Amino acid sequence: KPILRLSIQQNEFIGFTAMERTGIYDAVFKDDKKRIFIVEMQVNNYEYLIERLLYYVFHMYCSTVNKGRMGFSDLQPIYCICILEGSLTNFDGHFHKISLKNENGNIFSPLIEFDFIELGKFPFKIHEFNKITNEIDQLLYTMKHAHKVKSKAKSEDATPDFWKKDWLREALEKLDLSNMDPEQRALLDMEILRQKIFVYNQEKKIEDARVKERIAVRKIFEAEKLAAQQA
Repeated sequence: KPILRLSIQQNEFIGFTAMERTGIYDAVFKDDKKRIFIVEMQVNNYEYLIERLLYYVFHMYCSTVNKGRMGFSDLQPIYCICILEGSLTNFDGHFHKISLKNENGNIFSPLIEFDFIELGKFPFKIHEFNKITNEIDQLLYTMKHAHKVKSKAKSEDATPDFWKKDWLREALEKLDLSNMDPEQRALLDMEILRQKIFVYNQEKKIEDARVKERIAVRKIFEAEKLAAQQA
């Protein structure tokens, strides 16, 4: 079903317990049918990326369950869209739809889906835009090559015709950071820094709590050991 309208959701989340991780999604959206879209974009540092995606999605899933006997009746699908600048998997192709299935390929649940995109495997080179026939690859071409094409193009003939489509033209205009004035760029940099500091502080609190817990457990163990020796 097509998406008619999206609303931006809060992208910071807190762990369910004091010892659980907190974090920040790159972006979270909800559409007019209450479907949830988590968007993650990764330029590098792919270590534990798949594990992080699983945590993000299932944390979101658990947080949407309401109290009461009918708490599971209103659950809506969650789509995690992950876009990598490079590649991570040994899968063939650059676009992968991953869902919960059994060994015969039957859908176990439609509530969770990962759309995993590896731009490092994108098959179309910068001059091959005329070979692209679907809108997903038009978008991915734009994400991978737009900054190079726009700097090299001397005429409209050197740019893809699909950039004339309203949705891509609007995206290009909004994503062109060169159109930002210094104040707008500074605000963007400050927001990115703020989010990084938030994650660092939350993870430091968790690590400090773990250290205190280990110290307390060790003291209890040593006290019990000493009591057993004196008995």
